Amino acid sequence: MKSVFRFTLVIFAVMFAASYASGEVVTGYEEQKSLMKTIKDQFYANRTAIQSWSGTVKISKITYIDSTKKKAEFEKEYTVDFVYDCLGKQVKYIVTPSKSISYENDVKKNHTLMKEAFLCRKNVTYIRESYSPVPEVPDDRKIHFKDGHFFIRDSIGETNTHFDPFYDSLPTIPKEIDIMYDFFDISEEGIQKKRKSGLTEEYIKELCKEIKENGHPQCHFERSGDIVLFTHLLSKRNIQFDMSKKAFPFFYSQPGRTWQCKLDKISGVWVPQSIAEEYQSSDGTVCRIEMIWSRQKVNQKIPDKEFTLPALGLRQGDEGYDFRTETLFKVEGEEYLPPEGMELPSSFSSYTYFRMFLISIGVLMLLIGSVNIIRKCLKRIS
Repeated sequence: MKSVFRFTLVIFAVMFAASYASGEVVTGYEEQKSLMKTIKDQFYANRTAIQSWSGTVKISKITYIDSTKKKAEFEKEYTVDFVYDCLGKQVKYIVTPSKSISYENDVKKNHTLMKEAFLCRKNVTYIRESYSPVPEVPDDRKIHFKDGHFFIRDSIGETNTHFDPFYDSLPTIPKEIDIMYDFFDISEEGIQKKRKSGLTEEYIKELCKEIKENGHPQCHFERSGDIVLFTHLLSKRNIQFDMSKKAFPFFYSQPGRTWQCKLDKISGVWVPQSIAEEYQSSDGTVCRIEMIWSRQKVNQKIPDKEFTLPALGLRQGDEGYDFRTETLFKVEGEEYLPPEGMELPSSFSSYTYFRMFLISIGVLMLLIGSVNIIRKCLKRIS
């Protein structure tokens, strides 16, 4: 595995060096703007062409406590089986760990393996977690049930899932592409964006003039056939795109971070095949991540049953806990998924009862105080 990983890094390094050395510099505002628009359009065209996506990702992570990579601090391996309905904005993924090890004073310590199943629909996430074996010290912040499993339903943002194939496979590339395009946009709308970002009118005027005359002063483009290298000179970020593969990025670097991606074409759409990433934090800690994608299917019909509670392993009668309303409830019906607007379970948690008790005491004390004030006022009058 390590030899394959090193070989992949060498290949990408050679490709990067070769394209950088032999590429033709793209100069002039119109040429740079046109190329940037092509990159953005092709990238998003490939992405929006994915209406459904499923597969398995094997993820390996290792953290070193120093930049020499001689002393490991943590190792983790797990697989993610995912089913993604892009149009319906719902995703199901099951995380199955195979290794979780930490090293303290060179002493190896195996950690509890926890299998997690997630179902994200619109703005709600359903979570089922199970331990193997049962942990010695349970997490008191969560509700544990007698069979060692618990189910949590929580409210989250629309795209705030724990695993998203679109985002977890790319190092903020969609955001980077949007920012890159905004660099070159000196239309009235683009100037308004620059104003909102806090730039002064004088700076915007000078910047737009320089962009129109010489291209963007902070950006550097080189092109060698289908390979395009974009460099942001201030942040020293480099992104390489393969235009023959719908402008999919396959190399990204910035100080302390590198990312490489090999691609696979499935049903006419480009998706990741393998990803290698390494980054170093300010304290010298180095993290290396490898992702291997397999059994991928794109734009095939996903059965509705994939997005039900039984698909997470929940059974009729299983107890659950709703953190939004602090209520306990039982799963009822094999296809149980409360639709929008449905009343949530009416049973209350002990904390809810305690809160209602405190409120009741407060109201009672307020009433008694009011009666005493009224009595004193009546005495004075009489």
